[in-house]
Amino acid sequence: MEDWAEIRRLHRAEGMPVRAIARRLGMGRNTVRRALAAEGPPRYQRPAKGSIVDAAEPGICELLAQWPDMPATVIAERIGWERSLTVLKVRVRELRPLFAPPDPASRTEYRPGELAQCDLWFPPADVPLGAGQSGRPPVLVMVAGYSRVMAARMIPSRQSPDLLAGHWALISGLGAVPRALVWDNESAVGQWRGGRPVLTAATNAFRGTLGITVIQCRPRDPEAKGLVERANGYLETSFLPGRRFAGPADFNAQLADWLTRANTRQHRGLGCRPADRWEADKAAMLELPPVAPVTGWRLATRLPRDHYVRVDSNDYSVDPSVIGRNVEIAAGLEEVTVACQGHQLTRTFDTQREARDELSRIRHETNLGTYVRPSLETVNSYLDGYLKGALRGRRASTRRNYADALLPVRERLGTRPLQSISKADVEELMDWMLTAGRRRGGKPGTGLSGRSARLTLGRFSAALETAVLEGKLVRNVAKLVSPPEYIKRERDTWSKAEVRKFLAKASSDRLYAAWRLSLYGLRRGEVLGLRWSDIDLRAQTLTVSQARVLVEYRVRIEEPKSRNGKRTLPLDDELVAALTVLRKRQLDESAAAGAAYRSGLGGLEWYRGGEYVITDEAGTPVHPKWYSDEFGRLLRRAGLRRITLHDSRHTTLTLIEHAGVPISIISKWAGHYDSAFTQKTYVHASDDDLQRGQAALARIHKIV
Repeated sequence: MEDWAEIRRLHRAEGMPVRAIARRLGMGRNTVRRALAAEGPPRYQRPAKGSIVDAAEPGICELLAQWPDMPATVIAERIGWERSLTVLKVRVRELRPLFAPPDPASRTEYRPGELAQCDLWFPPADVPLGAGQSGRPPVLVMVAGYSRVMAARMIPSRQSPDLLAGHWALISGLGAVPRALVWDNESAVGQWRGGRPVLTAATNAFRGTLGITVIQCRPRDPEAKGLVERANGYLETSFLPGRRFAGPADFNAQLADWLTRANTRQHRGLGCRPADRWEADKAAMLELPPVAPVTGWRLATRLPRDHYVRVDSNDYSVDPSVIGRNVEIAAGLEEVTVACQGHQLTRTFDTQREARDELSRIRHETNLGTYVRPSLETVNSYLDGYLKGALRGRRASTRRNYADALLPVRERLGTRPLQSISKADVEELMDWMLTAGRRRGGKPGTGLSGRSARLTLGRFSAALETAVLEGKLVRNVAKLVSPPEYIKRERDTWSKAEVRKFLAKASSDRLYAAWRLSLYGLRRGEVLGLRWSDIDLRAQTLTVSQARVLVEYRVRIEEPKSRNGKRTLPLDDELVAALTVLRKRQLDESAAAGAAYRSGLGGLEWYRGGEYVITDEAGTPVHPKWYSDEFGRLLRRAGLRRITLHDSRHTTLTLIEHAGVPISIISKWAGHYDSAFTQKTYVHASDDDLQRGQAALARIHKIV
């Protein structure tokens, strides 16, 4: 080695020729040439002696050619190997790749929101479970593919009810749903049968509610979900060492605290922190479903004489008063409840101290008369019963108004137990409505108006107030929530000049009489609900006895809106003349059409007879939506300032008030029950009216 190094130094550093180097070092010139031509220093290689396995190698290759996965122990048996298994296993390990098909595990890049890998980790640490027992419950681990954000939670068992309950706890904690969940061959999720994965019925129901895919990897293929496998190792080496746990709840509390820090650490593979990628990952995921999936244990049984029920392998005592009756058992991740006909009978606590404290609270509230018996009745179930009584005898449009107002409550809180609703839940409901609660009437996912949120809060508060009176709630938490700010839109009304311009333009329209009726202070439904039997042209009177309205996009016949809605109004000469012209025109149209006139009435679900005043040329009553749209088209042709059809009613009542008519008469004309409501809602002052006030004030201040 020294001679080789010196030869190369003399030649490269000092530039000596081969002959001079050979003479100086006393060696042959060919030896020098070989040293200079060599790519590395000379090595001594001992000639191979061979192995005792060499003779058996042909037999090993023959077996591997037919069965590439044959274990080394079976190969030893087949070839009659009697020597050490170690050298045989080494040779089999070297030869097997020559016969086994390639099974590469390539690296995969994930798109935001694409999937999350899931697995069960069994921590090698005993966790106290109560009653002097300890165990090692599984931990459900989930890793988002794009961001690598980890989520984990200890669950009671690996059985399907607990597994899916744990899944929902993790997903709802993330606030979004990955589009796919990747699992191994976990039996609670599904199994490979006949060369394809078959998911369990519970898993299919769970993924159907969330609208996602569950991908089940082939057996013995851990590389397919390497992210979560590495997360399991990370938990075992970074989270677990040096920790002690008081129970599963303490384990989850410590784990949640550690995960918060772990997700903000630099990830070598990503080159950034998982938390830095989370917002993009979450934005591409699906929204949480409006109705939470049914998870956990749901059992029903008849309570036996020993008044115990069993969930999994645990027994729970129940109030003996319901022995022999059917009870419903619901077991979640943290508690077990037993109910009979919706009344909760049993619940579990982590410690005896907690159970004693709860018993003391119940006894104290019972003595005060404020105790409310626990119940599992959901918000949806209670609202169904509440609306039956609250809407009895109400108009269909009013019933629809209540139902629509409570839709956000049903969507966000409907599956929750009524007694679990807190002020924070109602606050979150209001925030959601104002930011992303729109489902129709605009772009879905945008915020609703403050008026809609206030209406929902009012309806929900009224329902909870009734629940308090029924003894189902201790307090009405909705009353503690401040209603969202809402600035009421000032109604646009026309001046007398604008009304006259409109009537002049509409005088040539076929439905001129209808537009005069709308400017006579009648509601749209009252105008469209008029029949010729309601009008006495000789006596010049009009009787409002019904309304034709839209409810859920369907036309309905209803009673007038208020108790004073049924009324008889006098008609002026102009309106009588317009109605007379319309009546004559309809008779002419009927004569011209013959049997075809009014033939379309048979297809109208709401029609119960009578000749309606406002019809088309074929004698069919016009649709309410068309009537409003036609009013807008007529405005554009007249070049008038745009107002809604209902604003014409406000215009009429305002002009009547400005003419000096007492508010009590205006209220009766409008069909209102309360004249104060008419004054507050329907009478408006314009800028021109302020000029009248200025002139009156000038007269008052004038010094004679």
